[in-house]
Amino acid sequence: MLVRWRPGTPATTYFGEIAELAKGDGVGEVAVGPSGTAWASLDGTGPQLGVRHYSGGKWTSYVVPGFDGARTLSHALLVDRRGSLWVGTQNDGVYRICGGVADHYGVSDGLSGNGVGGLFEDREGNLWVLTDGGLDMFRDTALISYTTRQGVSERGLHSVMALRNGAVWIGTGGALSILRKQDGKTANFDRKLSGQGVGPMLEDHSGVVWLGVDLALMRFQDGRFREIGGQRFAGIGEVNAIAEDSGGTIWVLAKRNQLFSIVRDKIEKQASLNDELGRQSLLVADRNGGVWLGTQLGKSTISHFRDGRLQTTSLSSPQGPAGIQALFVDSDNSLLVTSSQGLYRLNHGR
Repeated sequence: MLVRWRPGTPATTYFGEIAELAKGDGVGEVAVGPSGTAWASLDGTGPQLGVRHYSGGKWTSYVVPGFDGARTLSHALLVDRRGSLWVGTQNDGVYRICGGVADHYGVSDGLSGNGVGGLFEDREGNLWVLTDGGLDMFRDTALISYTTRQGVSERGLHSVMALRNGAVWIGTGGALSILRKQDGKTANFDRKLSGQGVGPMLEDHSGVVWLGVDLALMRFQDGRFREIGGQRFAGIGEVNAIAEDSGGTIWVLAKRNQLFSIVRDKIEKQASLNDELGRQSLLVADRNGGVWLGTQLGKSTISHFRDGRLQTTSLSSPQGPAGIQALFVDSDNSLLVTSSQGLYRLNHGR
């Protein structure tokens, strides 16, 4: 049983009427929360057992989205300094309940064991968890992870883009997942284009979103997805990259090293790049109406296209050729290139 005592008042006894407690270890753990609330773990599971909550002068089974106290066998409870409740279970890992919503962590999430024997918060706010497989520490960071457990459609991500309205679009091999925040906390995922692979994405200056979807180029506008160009793109394979220049022209780099421009739905083929340059998969626009192109497959050359002319530059270092990894145009119109040999900056031809 559990006894509560306050100076000047008689002791109050709880759970003495539950006959099942006498068959086990009784009350295993108690955690006190704000404003006179508390939680207790009772040995066993069932309507009167498991993890129970005290509020308003009475005990009830503790149930929130993602957690059912009546089904939880626990011997470790802790309320941390932020007011979150941690529940260590006998064989189901640990639960963290914050804002009325439960997050669960088990062996599949990296916890050393599913049997939790103890919880401890240190002076820095780190939460230590003793399991039947080892010792784990939880630490708050500025990063929040979103996985298939939170609603991402697949593990393999092809592209990620943050829109100006605050939504985050995540392209995978089988759908488009759209992450939206509500009340600044709760993450909601919408799934679009199910069964289709979503590759490069771009939000242009007017808020229109361009996407490479399977073998098509698509545009999202006014709440609708619409294919652009039809067989013009489907016949040459998937879209590798999309960019917008300072004049609002959309540039599309397709699989077979084909470069296209789009102005007010008018599509023009601008160049067919030499296959010796490798498969072009990187595309960024500069501030003078040109575009930079490169490949991530070990080649050390980058190309600049403007007004129908293509110029190629090779990157090298004392250690040998520099395999290109990413391209970025800086505020002064210089090109930054990350490579296997370090960071390059190209400006005014140097």
